[in-house]
Amino acid sequence: MSAVIALLAYAILHGYDTPAARTALTALCDWTDNHRHDDPAGTWWPGYVTPDATPRRHRPSWCYGTPGIARAQQLAGLALHDEARHEQAETALLAVLSDESQRDRLPDIGLCHSKAGLLQSAYRMATGSTNPHRSAQLTAQLPGLATELSSQLATDTCGDPELMNGAAGAALAVHTATTGRPATGWDAFLALT
Repeated sequence: MSAVIALLAYAILHGYDTPAARTALTALCDWTDNHRHDDPAGTWWPGYVTPDATPRRHRPSWCYGTPGIARAQQLAGLALHDEARHEQAETALLAVLSDESQRDRLPDIGLCHSKAGLLQSAYRMATGSTNPHRSAQLTAQLPGLATELSSQLATDTCGDPELMNGAAGAALAVHTATTGRPATGWDAFLALT
């Protein structure tokens, strides 16, 4: 769902702003709003929505967790000129980034299910924020997270070189966060940019 939200938001932000695109984006955002949860640890969305099942907080991964959903919501807020949505998305990610127990649920290095995806989502949200204060808050979290991921990458015994779950994706995320610029537009396939 988040990928479709991000795609529609990108379309609108890049000049393909049609009534149909806005209607679809608004409907999808309304659906995610109905499944959003708030608790003392922050705003979150369940990784899966199934009938008659109690929703539960998913690990903070890019693919099914709050980071990917929050980035899509941030983009939707920008596309729809919905400052409340934009702010809520950034606040949700800040709660994940500042909660070590949530980051600890990402023991691996990969983009999809692990720490590299969180780092890249955080980088894109920090650079995409239109609020200087929230941008600074998000940016302040990047060095520590990049250091954590770098340490994991240095001691990774898996030896998986691939992009989504291995060293290549983790190295790209660390490079982006530590240099302040992506090596290329490599993360476009993640619908983060």
